Amino acid sequence: MEYCQALDGLPRIVHILFALFLPILHLIYAVIYDVSNNNMVALILDLVSFIAGGVVYWILNLIFVLLKNQVFSFSYYIK
Repeated sequence: MEYCQALDGLPRIVHILFALFLPILHLIYAVIYDVSNNNMVALILDLVSFIAGGVVYWILNLIFVLLKNQVFSFSYYIK
């Protein structure tokens, strides 16, 4: 969870650069967030969406970072 807090504390421009060039960092964030909240459905959806549709996940993540300044994860929609 410290990784998530560290990534949340970064400036917005760093989030945008990570979303553009290092999307795997945001996937790691989503996985840690899902595991720490015991949300296995969101974890599976995040991993499958990254593996099966990497470009789609990359675009969704970029849109979320630009508009909401947060990393895309299905856990925001699955409670």
